[in-house]
Order: sequence, then C-alpha cells, then structure tokens
Amino acid sequence: MPIFNSYNASKKAIYFTLLAMKKFRIVSICIALILVCLFQVAWKVSDVLTDLNTSEMELRDRFFSNLKQKQFQLYGWSSNMKKAAQTLDPSRQTQAIDFLATWAKGYSASKDFKERYAAWLDKQYPQIDLKTLEGDIEEKYKRHLRNTQNMQPADFTPTLDILIQNGETFSGMEGMLSSLPPKDRVEMKKQIDDAKKEALFYKSLKPLLKSDFETFKAKYARHQAERDIESEKGRIETNNLENAQALSRLKDPNQLIKSRLLYFLENSKNIDFKAQTKLVNNRKKFINPSYEQKHEIWKFCYRMGPEPTEAARRNAQAWLNSLK
Repeated sequence: MPIFNSYNASKKAIYFTLLAMKKFRIVSICIALILVCLFQVAWKVSDVLTDLNTSEMELRDRFFSNLKQKQFQLYGWSSNMKKAAQTLDPSRQTQAIDFLATWAKGYSASKDFKERYAAWLDKQYPQIDLKTLEGDIEEKYKRHLRNTQNMQPADFTPTLDILIQNGETFSGMEGMLSSLPPKDRVEMKKQIDDAKKEALFYKSLKPLLKSDFETFKAKYARHQAERDIESEKGRIETNNLENAQALSRLKDPNQLIKSRLLYFLENSKNIDFKAQTKLVNNRKKFINPSYEQKHEIWKFCYRMGPEPTEAARRNAQAWLNSLK
C-alpha cells in the first residue's frame, strides 16, 4: 500500500509540474504578444508624430488652446505641422488625420485634460467675493478728497444743481411706471428711487458750500466713494451671475467640443478642389474672387486636398455622433 501511494504521489507531482510549465509557456507567450503589440503601437504613434514634426506634449497644448477659441481647427495644426503634412502623400496624410482624430478623442476623455479644463473654467469664470471691496472704500474716499482740494464752492454749484434737477425730473416720471412692461418697470422704479435719493442728499449738502466748505468736501468725497463701491458691487454681482451660468453651461467639455466640431464641419463643406489659382504679388489667389472670402478652414482643406479633408470630416462627424 505505501509503495502504491508513493507511486500515485509521484504521478500527481509530475502532472502538476507539466501543467505549471504549460501555463508558464502560455503566460510567457501572452506577455510576449502584448509587448510586441505595444511596441508596434508605440512605433506607429512615434512614426506619425515624426511625420508631422510634432510631439504629444505639443498636441495636448494645441488641442486645448484651440478648444478655447472660436477658430477651432479640430486638431490644432501648427505652421510646422502644416509644412510637414504638405510633404506627405495623400494616403499618408489620411493616416495622420485618422491618428490625430483617435488621439484627440482619447485625450479629451483623459484625466489630464479634465483637470486642465476644470482649472481653465475656474480661472475664466471666477466668482469674486464681495468682501474684497470692504478695504477699497477708504482708498477711494482719500482719492476723491484729494480731487476736491483745489476746488472752490463755485466749482460745485453747477454739478449740484444738475443732480438735484435730475432727481426732480425722475420724480415726475413715476406716473409712467404703470404703462411699462413689468421687467422695465422694476428697472425704471429703481432709477427713479436712486435719483430721488441723490437729490435729497445733495439738497442737504448744498448749504455747507457756504457755511462749512471743508465738511462739505469730506461728505461729498465720502458719498462719491460709497457710490463707486455700490457701482462695483453691482458689476461684480452681474459678472458672478453670468460666470455661474457659463460654468453651468460649459462644465461638460463635450458640449464645447460639439460646438467646435460643428464649426469645423460647417466651414469645411462644399470645397471646390478643382478651383484655379493665379499668382498675385508672389501669392496664390483664387481666380474666382468669391473663394477669397471663404473661411480659413475652407482654404486650409482646399490646400490639403480631397482625401485628407474627407478623412477629417468623416472623423469629425463620427466624433460628433458619439457625443449625441
């Protein structure tokens, strides 16, 4: 019995050893295949980047830069890339376009792009804290006070009379409020109230021109500083609201990408690749003058030719369809 058991144990050991060797060979072969595929992909990427005289870092920068601007040319060609692309044959240009389309779509979904995009949005559409204005009022007051130092009472009289008259004029317009649309009515009511308030303030201030000119200047400067702060506060509140709306609208980068893809497709259609040109002052000009008014994307695609242009439009449309 012990001999039999020993035999069975040896047989099992040999079986598991062979099985382990087989699995090791399979894993080794898989790893080798993966390394070969990665090497081939890396070689193709490097090859295309070399053909276009660029680098992946430059592509990232140009893609992001073009995305922020209205003149979006899909893949962000630099002048060096354009010159390099023009030396390639059409089939090679088409391969480059296909590569760039795949690369751009992949990069737009990457962590690097999303973090960069979010940082740009925060910088482009900031929310300003109104507390930042609190320290400004004294500086503004001092500036307005300095501006009054060389002025005489007679210099203020015309300005005060106009401001007081404005308040009285606006007061007479209150009867018109009911005839205005609700939205305009609110704004007009605010203007009337502000004008009346200003008129009352300057009426109370005017006697100081004769009785205490220094106190007049101090109160006048303080009032002007407060008005400056209120004006800036209103501007900041409006900007904060508009920026919040923009952030909400653009928080998904795909919405911006869609608009840029549509822009490219709109400006790269109906290209007359048979259009004739002539030299004018050593520059090529279209014989058909209307073509000179075409968009730069249209002209660029004309210079690329039909095959690369069709590849760019095909990739742009496919990318757009995937975002719907």
